[in-house]
Amino acid sequence: RSLGYRVAEADGPAAALGLLRAGAAADLLFTDVVMPGDVSAPELAAQARALRPGLRVLYTSGYTSNAIVHHGRLDEGVALLPKPYARDALARKLRQVLDAPAAAPAGAPGAAAPARGLRVLLVEDEALVAMAAADALRAMGHEVLEAADAAGALALLDDGVDLLVTDLRLPGGMSGAELAREARGRRPGLPVVYATGDAGGAADGVVLQKPYTDAALREAIRTAAGTG
Repeated sequence: RSLGYRVAEADGPAAALGLLRAGAAADLLFTDVVMPGDVSAPELAAQARALRPGLRVLYTSGYTSNAIVHHGRLDEGVALLPKPYARDALARKLRQVLDAPAAAPAGAPGAAAPARGLRVLLVEDEALVAMAAADALRAMGHEVLEAADAAGALALLDDGVDLLVTDLRLPGGMSGAELAREARGRRPGLPVVYATGDAGGAADGVVLQKPYTDAALREAIRTAAGTG
């Protein structure tokens, strides 16, 4: 409400669907993934969209194993705000989901195929953040290789990488900046985006402050590698 939205609240799927059936207007459903009752969050979203075609859906969760994550990846078309989140992150994600163009069904006439993009090495040890970032990168048409630390990232360099996106703080004793230097020793000129919450950032790459939007990620890639 403090962000300027009108809010209807429900304590579970049954109550939410009851509000919609009673005629409550809604532009967006913001729901936790893990809730009590027999109706899962994806089922809630499907039933809500049947009642309100065009309804946007934003999930939130603090768990990496849930109904919208399979094989370590978000399901196609899912928007997720990982917990815990700050007010600014909520504001940006709500606006991003509400402003996104409605997606045409896959294979439908006029549905755009993703553009061919870069091979991106994403290094992030927070699983939900990694999944959301990888999902956004794939939606932009990029191929994504994922690692949770510098050692895993270096093992993937020989697979051919066009861009490194890494946090500055990584587990295992090697920082993102040290990883970038080692990676550039093997692949000179490799563009680097530092996705970080550290205020200082790094001078040898494009700094993308966390939490970030998909649009900010796209712009950081464009600046670092000359493409979106």
